[in-house]
Amino acid sequence: MPEKQNPFGTIFLGRDEATYGKDGIGDIAYDPDFECGGPVGTPGRACPYRLQEKDAMGLTVTGGREGRVLQVGIASFRDPLCPDTLYNMFTKAKRPQDVRVFIHQIHAREAAGPTWARGILSEDIAQAHKAGEVSPQDHCMSIDSHMDFEPEWDEKLVDMWDLAANEYAVLSTYVASTDQLGVNLNNVHEVPHLCMIEYTSNVRVWGTKCARNLSKPKLTNAVWGAGLSFSKCHAELKVPVDPHSPYIFDGEEFNR
Repeated sequence: MPEKQNPFGTIFLGRDEATYGKDGIGDIAYDPDFECGGPVGTPGRACPYRLQEKDAMGLTVTGGREGRVLQVGIASFRDPLCPDTLYNMFTKAKRPQDVRVFIHQIHAREAAGPTWARGILSEDIAQAHKAGEVSPQDHCMSIDSHMDFEPEWDEKLVDMWDLAANEYAVLSTYVASTDQLGVNLNNVHEVPHLCMIEYTSNVRVWGTKCARNLSKPKLTNAVWGAGLSFSKCHAELKVPVDPHSPYIFDGEEFNR
């Protein structure tokens, strides 16, 4: 389908016709109305929740960073790239003074798996909220300890989240290699589309397809990636990582 017929972008489903059939492969148009349950007139249609003034805690309801701190959580286990991650985070931010980091350097003698480590970060944020240091209206981001950033990444990420027009939006994906940073992949603004799971001893998120030329973030997936997660902090406070699941890796993302 020509791009001019897809003003909101396209979703690539794959090429495995033998497994998914003709209707489960190729490209389909992304339709934001699907997030409301269908076009206007669809029975039961309900669009995503937008922030109301009564819930905004005195801040703007239209989004933006003013008055909101960007709270970042990182758990690092023997990662020599963690210092570079912190350096790049602050030097490439537009407003580094409004970025705050919770970081745990995990030692081998205490390590108990990724879910346990991220559970510590969730508890840190909960305690900081009780102390008045984290607002539900702040932005919360959790990332891996080996990341790089685009210039003014903080402003761009908040603007992207605002485009979702959904107070409960969580932006998440499997991040591509740093050699693709700032590259317009295939000249169609291609991004990883987290949508693939497999059944093992649990349910495991294992891969992505891709989305192209999206006009706004696509919010119709129920799949989450731990390597990059961005939302309002009320989401982190309401749905913390389970700290009582040591040594769990297989299924850790899907279960959240």
